[in-house]
Amino acid sequence: MLPQHVHRAAAQWRALVLVTTLNASRQPAAFPVDTPVHLATDVGVVTPTHSRVDAGKARVAETIQVSSDRPGTGTLWAWTDTGQLTATAVEYHDALPSQLLVKGSPGRAVNSGKTPIVVTVFLQDETASMACADSDIAVKLTSSMGSTSPSDLTIPKGKFFAEAVLTSATAGTAEITATGPKLKTASARVDFVFPWLLVTLAAAGGMIGAVVKAGGATFAGAWWWHLFGHVGTGIVLGLVFYALVLFGVVASIPQLAIPLGQLPTTNELGAVVLGFFGGYLARAWLPTPEQA
Repeated sequence: MLPQHVHRAAAQWRALVLVTTLNASRQPAAFPVDTPVHLATDVGVVTPTHSRVDAGKARVAETIQVSSDRPGTGTLWAWTDTGQLTATAVEYHDALPSQLLVKGSPGRAVNSGKTPIVVTVFLQDETASMACADSDIAVKLTSSMGSTSPSDLTIPKGKFFAEAVLTSATAGTAEITATGPKLKTASARVDFVFPWLLVTLAAAGGMIGAVVKAGGATFAGAWWWHLFGHVGTGIVLGLVFYALVLFGVVASIPQLAIPLGQLPTTNELGAVVLGFFGGYLARAWLPTPEQA
């Protein structure tokens, strides 16, 4: 067998089979006549299963190949009609990791410093197929923006991936790079974006909350001035309140027993609701336009 220890390539295990005729001293010896040779294996497939040693030759001229679609240990047999049955072992080993692959999910996240992107590092063989580690493999993660937790990963023996979390308080594109001993380096890019739509919805929610809180006072007297004042302060308060919750400064509203930490700050409806609470509750802390 060449080789006897076979590693996967292109999703299969393949090896060459050399068949040589020997004399009683176990030395190569030519046959005087054409001699049919039969081959069989218990793991995988041998091609062809019938061959021939030409007269005056000591080896089969055509190419014989044994292949398998799964790892394991097998036996290959070869025999002639008049000769002794000969067997040899062949081992199909699991694919060896030779390179890394990095994936970030999701590919875009809000730059709140809290919204995570899950970074997954995979092990691959030379055909870009997943390959399990035959021992613990240490991988170093670096990012051009934000911070990874953890930055030092370990892919355990028998596994083909490990995960980390990336967060950033700065908007932009982060390039994540994974390096490991004797492995080809890999990188991936993810985006941290400023939530313009969510900010706009939070401002709208704050405006509604401030007007609702003011009630009939909005349309009393110089109503246009009152309305302008409530709308303006509501927008500002809604934005401030949304930002505080987004960055984790405000976790709940004790008076109402509302756990704000459970509201989805990166969801459109969540932004409106948080802005509404900001405009409604915080509006009571400020003077009305006529009081100012």
